[in-house]
Amino acid sequence: MGIDFGLLKIREVIVHEVPKVFKRDTSPPPLRLSQVASPLTPEVLKNLQTKFRGDLANSGREIVEDAQRASKVPDLVREYLEGDDSGFVSVSQSLAEALRSSQDGANSGGLLLVANASIAELRALLIVKLANENGMRATFDSVDGKDTFQVVYLNDLLFAGKAQVYKAGLFVQSGNEGNPLEGFVADKQTPGSRIARFFLNDYLGCRPKEQPEELTLRFFESSGKWVDSFNSSSEKQTRYTMALLSELQSNRGSISVRGFANTHLDEEDRDVYVHLMSESGVPKTPFEKDLYLVGAKLSKIQYTFDSGTVVIVPPSALTEGIVQVADSDDGLSRIEVLDHLKEMKSRGHGGARPTKPRDLEIPDGPGSE
Repeated sequence: MGIDFGLLKIREVIVHEVPKVFKRDTSPPPLRLSQVASPLTPEVLKNLQTKFRGDLANSGREIVEDAQRASKVPDLVREYLEGDDSGFVSVSQSLAEALRSSQDGANSGGLLLVANASIAELRALLIVKLANENGMRATFDSVDGKDTFQVVYLNDLLFAGKAQVYKAGLFVQSGNEGNPLEGFVADKQTPGSRIARFFLNDYLGCRPKEQPEELTLRFFESSGKWVDSFNSSSEKQTRYTMALLSELQSNRGSISVRGFANTHLDEEDRDVYVHLMSESGVPKTPFEKDLYLVGAKLSKIQYTFDSGTVVIVPPSALTEGIVQVADSDDGLSRIEVLDHLKEMKSRGHGGARPTKPRDLEIPDGPGSE
């Protein structure tokens, strides 16, 4: 699903308060549901659009409906996107009630912001769970006798540093009725690019469209293929190979294609690399790293020369300077190893002993001398 988040437009916003519920709580605090959308000033509307455009572009991950989940959210979202704006307040209240139903005592309370939005003329619904960590109490206004959330408070909460943690789900009208619901999710509270299971699975009723181990393998293979294209410069090829291995073996829990390019690649190669990764199906936004499918491929680097010479090197020997690769002006490459020689074996060492063929013996017979 290719989406330009820069085209996200927010039309109206409604906010509900969903207090924390504890296990075995026989009298949980009630929901505080707005009855009408919050009146948005141009400044707050601009702030909302700018913030969520940027965060979804930088952190949004593709998700798809998980039919094995019991969440009511996919059906609520689908029904709204296929209908009209008249049901906005009602669906937002139902989404708040679904959030309350999915709480298990370990999840923090907070605010649920629901935005009636669009992207490139397609209807969209933005669902944001805000963690009101400093205990600020929501204050309601009255519009035509109906309760609604104070927009000034919302602005302070989102942009004044008082509660900068939230999780957001964005769903866009697809026009393909009957297909599983698809969308995007961003988690500004969970470290790295991980998405809290409670929000993604239990509440939204979704799962990642592609699993982290598959994306990590695609990143590794697509990057490796691109690095191999620098066969005229073994020095750059080695440097980029080491950068790729370092990225995968680092303690970071996520991978960012743009971040990798800006950190490790020469300036003239960055945009080409990012474009190639996108064409290869590697997400532009950061994704969770999982080495399950690539772990065995990170232990050795092989150099093969025209003469048939093959040199196999552990990555640590390159990072520690034990093995150095350089290019000569004549187009040849040189590998230098500065280390203690532990052992040398001829290629014929070991293995089964070959059997020498014998001359064919013909037995004596009639007419032989």
